[in-house]
Order: sequence, then structure tokens, then C-alpha cells
Amino acid sequence: MAFYFAPKGKETFYFDTSAVNWLAKDQDPAAIIKGICAYSGVYISAFTVAELAATPLKGQRTQLLKTAKTISSNMRPLAMPNELLKRSLNAMLSRADAMDASIGSEWDGVWYALNAPEMIDDEAYEEVVGWKTQQEEWYQDMHDSGRPHIQDALAKLSPQERHSLTLRPSRTLRYFVNHPDYLPTLISEMAIRCGLKTFDKQLTNSVLQLEQWRFFLGGMVYGFYARSVQRNHFGKQSNPGSIDTQQAIYLSGCDTFVTCDSGQGQMMRWLLPLGHKKRNVWHYDQFKQWILK
Repeated sequence: MAFYFAPKGKETFYFDTSAVNWLAKDQDPAAIIKGICAYSGVYISAFTVAELAATPLKGQRTQLLKTAKTISSNMRPLAMPNELLKRSLNAMLSRADAMDASIGSEWDGVWYALNAPEMIDDEAYEEVVGWKTQQEEWYQDMHDSGRPHIQDALAKLSPQERHSLTLRPSRTLRYFVNHPDYLPTLISEMAIRCGLKTFDKQLTNSVLQLEQWRFFLGGMVYGFYARSVQRNHFGKQSNPGSIDTQQAIYLSGCDTFVTCDSGQGQMMRWLLPLGHKKRNVWHYDQFKQWILK
């Protein structure tokens, strides 16, 4: 499902918050920003803006948000994952071949913060920090409470079955894909949460062809494996958090995902084969070399 405002004929890039931070700290950010503005093909999202707005120091926060506004060519940021899931589903049902992916009017506060970052006062700062904390806590709490049950269930399997499921994320993904009832029920529940009154489970395979759904659900499976299935290195310091994981959906709207977070980058590279076209995941330094060449 294509995005309405994707620059035609140009390579499109998505910048994670970490990439914006690296750009702002670069020895010569002006040259890179000039190259980006001349090229005009960088997306940011509501997540990017919110995370930058949660920067404690006002001067640094203002600089980061101004940088993000400039490199995104004054385009409204990409919408939140739940909204993109809903829009792609509606577009599929109406047989549209493209959809608007930018934030709606309900996110005008984010747009205002991006356009006038110096006006973010203490109250607004505390609000965005609280929102960011909530975004991370539900995800962490889900895995903290679920992991003991998953580990108990795995312990009851034969050594061969347990080894197969815990070997790598792809084995866990394959388990869910091959489960006869799980995916249709999950997709149906998610579709109803997206606003549909009813959902025909026979449409499950069609929904799973939508890259927005493939990447988002793939990210959730990766997180499930990393946090609840694997026996070691399952802590939050070793794996992408909620915001990093949810941004998997933005792979669907870019050619190259740019991040400086090694854990997020590893997850995004694992997700690439789920797409219908070739994509890349770059570190900021790779993007810098590309834009300055």
C-alpha cells in the first residue's frame, strides 16, 4: 500500500530519533542538511517528534526539532502505527492503491511542537515525557508478566520442540504462521479495534499481504521472541523497546530505514524479507556517505 506523498522516482528514507540526534551532533551538519533538502526524501514520524520533544534541555530540544522539521521538507510526520493499520485496512477494503500516511488533525499538537519547538513549556514537556513513559511501560509490563508463563510452557515441550522454537525469531514466526486458528483470530480482533464492526476471517490472508500489517506484526513477533522466548539476553537493555519495535511499520513507507540504535537495526534487518520489495537498513554514517557523494 503506497503513501500519497512519497516523492516519485526518488529513494525514500525514514529517520529514527537516533539518526536525527547523530545528524545534529555531526561535525558538519549544515552540509548534510543541505544535501537532504536538495534531495527531499526523508520521513519522520509522530514517534520521532515525541521522542525529540522529550529531550530535557530546552536549547538542545529546540535544535533537534528544528533539524527534524528541516530534513522532512515541511511534510507532516507519519501517523501512529494503529492509524496506519486502520488506514491500510480501509484502503484494502475499498480497493484503493494508495493512502495518506501523515498525522491527522488530532495530532496537531505534534505538528505545532515541530513548527514552534521553542514554545514547548514545562507543562507540555512533562506531558510528552509521561506519554513516552506510558508507551514503553505497557510493552515492558506485557513481557514481564507474560515471560514466566511462556517459559513454563516451553519447559513442558520435548527438548526437540523447545530447541526448534527458541533457536531464532524465524522459528517463532513460523509457529504463529502455521497455527490454524491463531492468526485469523488475532487479525479479526485487531480489525475490529481498527473500527470495523465485523471482520470476515477469510480476509486474513489478504490483510497479511499488506506491508503495514506484515512489518508491524513481524516486529511484535520479534519482540515476543527477544523478551519472552529466548533464554538469555532478554532484558530491556539488550532489546528494542516499545517505540523502537512499533516503528517497524514505517519500513512499509520507505526504501531505507536509518537508525543508530544497534538493537533496532538488527530487528529491522530481520524484518526486511517480509516486504514485497528490496529495502535497506542503514546506520546514519552510511546515509551520510550516500548524501554527500
